[in-house]
Amino acid sequence: MIKVGVDIGNSKISIIVCDVKSNGLKKVLSFISNPTNNVKKSLVTNLVSIKDEIRKTINNAAKESQTDIKSINLNLPAVNSFSQYSNSEINISEEKISELHIKKAINQSNILEPIENYEIIKNLIIGYDIDNNFFTSNPIGAFGNILKVNFYKYLVKKNFINTLLSLFHDLNIHIENLIPTPLSSALATLNFDDRLLGAICIDLGADSSSITLFENEKLIFLDAINVGG
Repeated sequence: MIKVGVDIGNSKISIIVCDVKSNGLKKVLSFISNPTNNVKKSLVTNLVSIKDEIRKTINNAAKESQTDIKSINLNLPAVNSFSQYSNSEINISEEKISELHIKKAINQSNILEPIENYEIIKNLIIGYDIDNNFFTSNPIGAFGNILKVNFYKYLVKKNFINTLLSLFHDLNIHIENLIPTPLSSALATLNFDDRLLGAICIDLGADSSSITLFENEKLIFLDAINVGG
């Protein structure tokens, strides 16, 4: 299976083409980076010029990897984003916790509610509380009186996303997934033990810097500021 990743940074456009095997192993077929002067603080300043730069970079990667690139996974900068935490609590009256209890807590939460002018990118359960005792994993099978499910929601401005979608639509390229750039950096840097024990990943870019937090293997925070190295 061919997978393609694209990153539009403040100083360069990068693309990687991989052949992902059925056993999970990945073979890099191509990695191309070209400079750009059309992105400032993660915002595109010249749509016409950057479209040509992206087309050139994709064509170079397609030629080198001998593949026809029609869909990509796109890194999504975090400067037009925010995080939201919430929880949902239900009374279980000393019952044994089942999947139905967890679904009830999720259904009565606001986790799926939209926020005006923003697109939900990540909607995650980051932990549970049973009678004020914290559980990092699914608590099915435990007994208690009060079950609380804790949520993390990560959102990006719709106008920013729509600009990127329109850009690649004009290039006849389908976007499979939007991946927050800080998360991409963290997954490329941190191993399983790092994420399990709890870790912070800081990425110093050309015009912006981002941060990602993991705790108990779960993503719990993403953000970026317009200050770079």
